Amino acid sequence: IKDEFSVAIPDMQEIIIPSGKYIVADVLGGVENIPYVFSELMKKPGIQLRKSYGLERYIHPLGAEGYTIEVLVAIK
Repeated sequence: IKDEFSVAIPDMQEIIIPSGKYIVADVLGGVENIPYVFSELMKKPGIQLRKSYGLERYIHPLGAEGYTIEVLVAIK
């Protein structure tokens, strides 16, 4: 997604995120736990991974003091 905020970032590249199903999980304990949560999601029994990007989402509601982190893994 290109917007007015990304224009000032040098070497910004645009990618297309494939549509489809994703398994989503909250990351507790901060950014340093993102690799652990990704690893655990990919090992879940009965989950079939789909070739795509692993995504991180940072949610900072207007007026909030903190933020929530989610990770998304593409599944079939």
